[in-house]
Amino acid sequence: MALILLGICLGLSRNYLISFFAFCLAVLSLLGGSFMGGFEQIFTDGIYGLIQTPDRAAMVAFIPLYCGYVGSMEYGGPIKGFTAYMADHGKKTAASVQFRSWLASVGAFFSDLGSPGIVGALFREKYDEVGISRERLALMINLTAVPVCSMIPLVGWGLFAIGILHASLEVLDLSESPLVLFIQSIPYFCFSFLAMLTPLLLVRQKRGAGLLGQADALAQTETEAYQKERKEFLVEIELARENGRGRTLALSLVVMFMMLYLFFSSKISSFGEIETLEVETYMVGLGISFITASLAVMTFTWIGREKSFMKSYRLYSDMFKRTLSVTGIMVMAWLYVEVVWETDIYQTIGSWAGQPEGGLLVFFVLPLVFLLAVGLSSLTGSAWGTYAVTIPLGMVLCQAMGLSLCAGIGAAVSGSVYGDISASNSHAMHYSAESAGVDPHVFEKVQGPYLRAMGLSCILAYGLGALFDRWYLYLAIAVVAYVAILFGMGKRAKS
Repeated sequence: MALILLGICLGLSRNYLISFFAFCLAVLSLLGGSFMGGFEQIFTDGIYGLIQTPDRAAMVAFIPLYCGYVGSMEYGGPIKGFTAYMADHGKKTAASVQFRSWLASVGAFFSDLGSPGIVGALFREKYDEVGISRERLALMINLTAVPVCSMIPLVGWGLFAIGILHASLEVLDLSESPLVLFIQSIPYFCFSFLAMLTPLLLVRQKRGAGLLGQADALAQTETEAYQKERKEFLVEIELARENGRGRTLALSLVVMFMMLYLFFSSKISSFGEIETLEVETYMVGLGISFITASLAVMTFTWIGREKSFMKSYRLYSDMFKRTLSVTGIMVMAWLYVEVVWETDIYQTIGSWAGQPEGGLLVFFVLPLVFLLAVGLSSLTGSAWGTYAVTIPLGMVLCQAMGLSLCAGIGAAVSGSVYGDISASNSHAMHYSAESAGVDPHVFEKVQGPYLRAMGLSCILAYGLGALFDRWYLYLAIAVVAYVAILFGMGKRAKS
């Protein structure tokens, strides 16, 4: 009944923040016997109660520091400076331009929307010059920014996943470190690896598959007509207005990692002992590193006469507006995990799955988690809310079936990222298309064959890999299956 209620909330709003709140309010009201009692419990035991614990308070406090740093990088100019350098330096060949655009998008790993917006705006003319379709550029930036961020424990994506793992481990009564568990789960993020690999595999292919192949053919044979047609889709990207220098980005990252190293060195004797760190300590280290790096950006841009110190500070502080939505979804996700556990939903599913006579075959467990995550994230266009629903479920099912918890986490994250970059209401997908200067509705169809190929490869990897449950087998099966499918798509495109 509770799951049906959640489904109704998601179907009506397609927003996790609203859906989680409505779901938790309804369930707590039923359990408490009154509407006002449910409301009271949401705030006392939920919102206020959850952020009073040191670990979770540290996560909430870190969010504005992270958002401020991202604002300094995006709107302050350093990402644009770095991207402009990558665009202007290098061989003027199709392979070189594609590789440099990929490197620029991956290099700004802390921003899932700023980097693709700037990379698309600065590289679209470079793609025109060497006769490469802009649809290929849009595909490249859409398949790098979000997948890269999903694998980094230093940024908002990693922080959110660690927060969900923290809540899940508490309700499962497991003593593992959420930070260490996240790091151990990264090799299981099959979809993220395949998405990042795709642009590199396409570098040597002159023509892609499906609509991408048609766009490639037009860009190569009817260049003038192709570029003229694409002019109507050019969108001015606000992030690409501010001038900056790439060295500021590099120097700020040096400062950030140096402070991180100095802080961790005072807590542990070697980085092999990072698993001994408490979440609160880890978040304090990140907070110190990001605020120091932000101050370094303001100082470097002032010394370099790029902009005044106070203008850089305003760009930093203006990004705090993101804090409310990010904090809200994180706190409501924590509350959702607690409420679902209180209603015995996941326990019942795990108990059923583990029964030899009526449960799931181990072959189907992880593909089902992956497909559920794909469905939810495609419906809402959001990965973070999907994390809260599918990561705990994946962990419960893996615990019941004797699989590694990391495999369940990897399947949930992979499916969530899939929908985040493919849904018709995906911000990332639309932003990638607009920054590259192509029709978002056409681009959705352009990337379709590649996303379906990656999805099928992930299903095979999580199904076959579960039979042996080794991280390298999951990843190897995914890569081999995907390369084989791409080869077949390429042969078909040539014929």
